[in-house]
Amino acid sequence: MGCDTPGPDYITIQEMEGKRHRPTWDAATEVEYIERCRDKAQDMARTIITQALEKASREAEAIREEGRKEVEAAVASARQQAQEEAQARLDAEFQAQAEAMRSLLEAISGLGLEVWQSRRHDFVVLAKTFTEKALRVEMDTRRAEILSSLMDEALSRLDAHREFTLKVAPQDYELAKALMEEIQAKRPDYGQWRLATDNALTEGGVVLETSDMLADNAIASRLALLAPYLDQLDLPEDLDQAREPGQNGA
Repeated sequence: MGCDTPGPDYITIQEMEGKRHRPTWDAATEVEYIERCRDKAQDMARTIITQALEKASREAEAIREEGRKEVEAAVASARQQAQEEAQARLDAEFQAQAEAMRSLLEAISGLGLEVWQSRRHDFVVLAKTFTEKALRVEMDTRRAEILSSLMDEALSRLDAHREFTLKVAPQDYELAKALMEEIQAKRPDYGQWRLATDNALTEGGVVLETSDMLADNAIASRLALLAPYLDQLDLPEDLDQAREPGQNGA
């Protein structure tokens, strides 16, 4: 459609002026014609741009939504795979330690009380080692859950609007960052915070520092709390009692 093509509401210059004859084409008529073409072109351009922006916005939102779904699916798949792998390691470790214990017990099953008493301490050490390894594998299996719990526990000791630094193991940095952003969204009253890595920490450990407080939730510290219980592990002097199901010493 040309600039001078009549439309449904089109009124000629002559009709607007109350004229019924075509005037001579002069400079003024040319200026008016050019202005009308320019206005019509601007209207069309605005309409085209608006429609293009709306379409682009819809397409961008669709792409973002698809991207969110893909990321969520990938995270869920990776988490499931990590849990399955960790569980497999835990099962393998348990089976290996159980087999080692069974072999040792079978090897001395025919020996007398004197030999049993001389080896009893070795079995206690083996039982403690097995328990510690099982605890570490379990902590690794539930690393994300434990890290989230320890972060919540550490942050619960803070007053609102305080500056603090949260230290984690280098392997936990990305996970801790995501967890901290979730916590910050739920508790916007928390003050300025900084996330840092500490090579001295093992996976799953958390240390919170402020200007006047240190909250040590490192895995090593947690395991140290279990040491008194592990120290209580013992085996009876009587070999027959040691063979009874459920016998775990003191």
